[in-house]
Amino acid sequence: PGEYRIFASKPEYRQVPGNEIQIVKLNARAGSVRVQLLLQKAGGIRGRVIDEDKRPVKGVKVGAWAREYESGQVRFQFRSVVTTDEQGDYFIPTLAPGTYHVGTYEPRRPLNTPPPAAGLDLPAFHPNADELSQASP
Repeated sequence: PGEYRIFASKPEYRQVPGNEIQIVKLNARAGSVRVQLLLQKAGGIRGRVIDEDKRPVKGVKVGAWAREYESGQVRFQFRSVVTTDEQGDYFIPTLAPGTYHVGTYEPRRPLNTPPPAAGLDLPAFHPNADELSQASP
């Protein structure tokens, strides 16, 4: 008898938001209770940081930001940060399906601010629009 918190975890999977923990209350009469937990296969982003001479750079913090929309406005949500290894390689694990901006992580930058796009002028459209002519305000 008593109250129990049940959760599941497995490498390369992530807990589904809203289903992370189930609380089960058992009394003396309850023999068993069926609990179903939902895990989602997670994705990851792998890459390498190199310098201008194409040499690997170790010890660089690399972050991932998810691009989301709220009230028709783009906003960025910080998801994770990792550090490059001796070969300049990094792997950001357990990400939900989606679009991410990846760049160097600077602790002074607010977490909801994505990394600069390195001078790239990328088109931005309203959600679910593939072309500018289909975009709506």
